[in-house]
Amino acid sequence: MGLAARVLIGGLLGALIAYTAVPVLRFALFHGVGYAPDAQLARTSPLRPQNQATLGPPTTLAEVGNWAEALAQRLINGPSLTPDDLITNAEIFQKASEEDPENAYWQVAIAVTQAALDNNDASKAAWVRAGELPRWDDHQGERIWPLVEAMEGAVGTPRSWHTTVVRGDRSAWLATYALEGLAETMPRPSTVEIGLMIRDQSSTYQGAMVGRALIRYGIGEGRGDARTQRIMTANARIIRPAPYHRAEAGVLAGLPGALLAMTAASVTVCAFLTLMRRFGRQELLLRLGVSALGFVAAGWAYGQLKLEWPAFVFASVGMASWILPALQPEESPKRLPAGWEWWVRGVSLALLMSLAWWFVSFAPAMQLMSPESLYEISPSPWQAAVWAALFIAILWALALIARFTTGRPLPWAVDQLAREAGMTFALAGLTLTVAAVPACLALDRRVAHESQRALGQEVVSLPHTP
Repeated sequence: MGLAARVLIGGLLGALIAYTAVPVLRFALFHGVGYAPDAQLARTSPLRPQNQATLGPPTTLAEVGNWAEALAQRLINGPSLTPDDLITNAEIFQKASEEDPENAYWQVAIAVTQAALDNNDASKAAWVRAGELPRWDDHQGERIWPLVEAMEGAVGTPRSWHTTVVRGDRSAWLATYALEGLAETMPRPSTVEIGLMIRDQSSTYQGAMVGRALIRYGIGEGRGDARTQRIMTANARIIRPAPYHRAEAGVLAGLPGALLAMTAASVTVCAFLTLMRRFGRQELLLRLGVSALGFVAAGWAYGQLKLEWPAFVFASVGMASWILPALQPEESPKRLPAGWEWWVRGVSLALLMSLAWWFVSFAPAMQLMSPESLYEISPSPWQAAVWAALFIAILWALALIARFTTGRPLPWAVDQLAREAGMTFALAGLTLTVAAVPACLALDRRVAHESQRALGQEVVSLPHTP
């Protein structure tokens, strides 16, 4: 290692140490390796529905909204509720409607509860009152935003994955049950009015779609009066969900830590491989082991993943590991081929990036988001893992080329490869890590702004123009 390389590595390590002194930079750097107090909050906060074993007596409208959603969910999925439970819920929703009198959400909750108690007249009266009110608000945002603010406070800055994770905590169970279990028996004009409110004012895309279905159900086929048809024509809307940014949020949170972890792991492996030179007599065992590993990897790639060309590469490298050293020419040039070092550096850099991309999938932000977020990354983490295996195979092929062209023992060739690759891992990995921290934070601020806006209103509703 030359003096310039030593100075550069020392400066990069100094930059990383300086990052640890600034909380925002420290959390951005180490999130990918699991140091994430905001993720711990997301896992354990009682503000999230999955962390609530039971619902206590509601004291705020947001908690009453939780009761309404839980009631509708149980009516749809079970277990069944006792009449005493339903009466208690009806009283709670009645008090909420008195506190928030212009909100149709509470009247629909009352209608649902009264219908479950077989009080059909009271249910229809509440449904009609709901259709006369101007607003639909489930108050779920009042529960979600305090958690987002707490996570931001834990790391000192907004991160886009905070809002992306809690966005899935909102539900539209009450609106769904209103459509599936109630609309059939209710006055159609009121159903249309309620549907319009839910479609245009629901905080969730699911709720907006339920609202649109209620509108269509309220009109019926060929049975809508002239007034209802005028309402539909004047209020036709195009509904689509606001973008989630799950993949971007997870990658921007986990990439710096993934680069740091894979750089450290790669340099450690290369340092261990430099010891191979001391075991020159073990070349036969080394060739045999790598050949077997190559054929096993080929069988796995073809049999399990149905990947033909990676399987061919693995099998070829395994065969070459056994055959090529035996074809040693009588006179070798005793020097490495031209450009061999640059091939090692290029493949090592590609290997580092593939490993980091794969490791991003283990970042807390990725683990807390829905599994679909992993498939939104291109290439996917498992595709990156296959690419990493291919790059490892290519590096081993370069070691075989060094063995064949120089006539030296294979452990010597592995030692040369490990030294060149280790230097690349150290310089490129540390440089990319130092650059990734501020870059990911800057990019994440833009995504966080869009994610917060989507959390406030998940639905993009546009006027429909024929």
